[in-house]
Order: sequence, then structure tokens, then C-alpha cells
Amino acid sequence: MIDVIIICVFALRIFAGRKAGIWSEFVGVIGACVAIFTTLHYYSGLAKFFKSVYLIKTFPVEMIAVIVIFGSVMFLFYILQEAWGAVFRLEIPGTINKRVGLVLATGNAFLLSALIFFSIIAIKDSAAVKLAQRSYSKKIFSRIALNIYSTGYEYIIKRIFPAEEANAQAYVAVDRLVAMDSDV
Repeated sequence: MIDVIIICVFALRIFAGRKAGIWSEFVGVIGACVAIFTTLHYYSGLAKFFKSVYLIKTFPVEMIAVIVIFGSVMFLFYILQEAWGAVFRLEIPGTINKRVGLVLATGNAFLLSALIFFSIIAIKDSAAVKLAQRSYSKKIFSRIALNIYSTGYEYIIKRIFPAEEANAQAYVAVDRLVAMDSDV
């Protein structure tokens, strides 16, 4: 099931990206990295807020929090992409534009798939984690989003805001998947 979702994301992202070009996909890759970092840093706090405000006990609020944060950041980068694209109007030869855009679209699809996989294992539901455990995508995507978060935290946030702590829940979610792997 998870593998089918990830294959669909890859196909749709590459199909859309092959026509978009270098500029659009470059901003998309930067936006995906920023969105992954922002999502992993704040999703558990937003999930706690959703649980306290809406009194939702059985619904997977972690996934809703991931979708809200990720969607907001990607929308912001879409607005930036359109605005900067209108201002700068880069003229790039068609073949280079399409081929490099396709490579960047593949990278963007990879990042989106990593976040989708993380959002599934972030749910504190053993059935979702078991689905992730059985997927073939686990070997590729189990630590990608967490590695992006760790790198961004270590090299950017920790230096600018030394008192800001990392989100331990992001590490717990991945460790839950790894622990199930060692039980098998």
C-alpha cells in the first residue's frame, strides 16, 4: 500500500516536473528541504495542540499536523517561485531546461516520498508502523527525512538558536520502525 502511494507520487511529480523546467524545480527542491525540516521540527507540537483543542483521541493527528505544516511551507515556496519567476524571467535552452528540470523533479519526488513515509511512521499506531515495516520503500526512505532534519538542526538552528532543542518525537518515530526491524 505504501509502495503504491510512493510510486504514484514519483510518477506525478516527474510528469509535472518534466515540463516545469529548471527554475521551478530548483525552488521546489529547496522548498521541499525547508518543508521537511519545518515539518519534523514542529509536527509534534501541532499534534498536541490539535488533541487539546479538538479533543481528538483516536484520529491520527500527527499525520494531519504533518500535512498542515508541509502544505503551508510548500504553498509559501510556490508563491516565491511564481514571484521570482515573473521578476527574473530566465531564458534557458529548451533541452537543458527540460533535462535538468527532470533531474530536479526526480529529486523533488524523492524528498516528497521521504516525507510521506515519515508521516506514516509518525502516527502512533502500530498498524501504520507495521505497514511501513512491510513496505519495500522502508530500505530507501526510513531515515531520509530524519537525516535532512538532523543536518539542518545541527548546522543551522543550533548555531543561530543554541537554546532551541531538537524535536525528540521525530527520532522516536524512526526508532520505533527500527526497533520493529530488530524484533523480526
